[in-house]
Amino acid sequence: MEWPDINLRIEPHLRGTLVTDLKVSAVSQDDSCYLLRGWNLTNATHIAELTSFVESCASRGFQWALQQGHPDLNGRGEDGETRRYLSFGRAYRPQPAWDVVANNPGGEWYVIEARHEVCLAKSGIAFLREVGAGHNLRIAREDLIRALDAIRGSDEATNDIEAREDRAQEKLEADTNLSSTEKEELIRARRGQGVFRRRVMNIEPYCRLTGVSDPRFLGSSHIKPWAESDNHERLDGNNGLMLSPHVDHLFDSGYITFQQSGDVLVAVDMDSVLSDWSLPLKVIGAPFSDEQENYLAYHRAQCFRGQSH
Repeated sequence: MEWPDINLRIEPHLRGTLVTDLKVSAVSQDDSCYLLRGWNLTNATHIAELTSFVESCASRGFQWALQQGHPDLNGRGEDGETRRYLSFGRAYRPQPAWDVVANNPGGEWYVIEARHEVCLAKSGIAFLREVGAGHNLRIAREDLIRALDAIRGSDEATNDIEAREDRAQEKLEADTNLSSTEKEELIRARRGQGVFRRRVMNIEPYCRLTGVSDPRFLGSSHIKPWAESDNHERLDGNNGLMLSPHVDHLFDSGYITFQQSGDVLVAVDMDSVLSDWSLPLKVIGAPFSDEQENYLAYHRAQCFRGQSH
């Protein structure tokens, strides 16, 4: 059986179903690189479910690749061989970042990566947490498409920041109560420039996680997003942080946030990213002021992708 559009083929194997394509030699010398144990190509139900799984993922823009290892038996099968499963995700380089995986006979359930816990919960999709180091999330077969759409929608919501700011700017430009000078300054603040940046730098002269103080390498980011702020808040220096570009991305996208005490809150499964970037879990310097906390409370409640309590 083949899926030509994604160059993927499945065929019988002594221990289940072997999934192969041109990636096998590039990824591993193991000919059983994509072995789905327990799946049986003589079973019509298995064939239908595997086909449905692949087509549901591929049609929604998810790419297939190798998911290696498993929490049980320290990532190895009964004979000590490394377990490998068919997985789908949106990014696999430089490191795998799968979203959903088929790792049980016949597709009785599917496993969603742990970082999507908040996304599933907000979408009302029930899940069970798997036992093991990964704590990944098991969902019912019938919830697969809802889960895929929720994950994709979560990404689209992140990408929608620019669109929301565009709409807010259009409204601002049409406001007859503002002078052209006021409008220009507010629009510059959207990009972290002008008077807003100067006011933020007077309060936050360095990045709270990297310690970088050279303004050439820092961006001024709103705590309460520009699109959701009123015109006073858009220019308020207390509503901003000077951040290194990678920290700015994490904060702006809601992957991290801050308590007034300076503790860093991290979304599910983001610890490894902070470790890779050598970022601390406590900010540099004094706790945030009460004025800053007013905005941070909004960020924790409305922007943060994890649990703020």
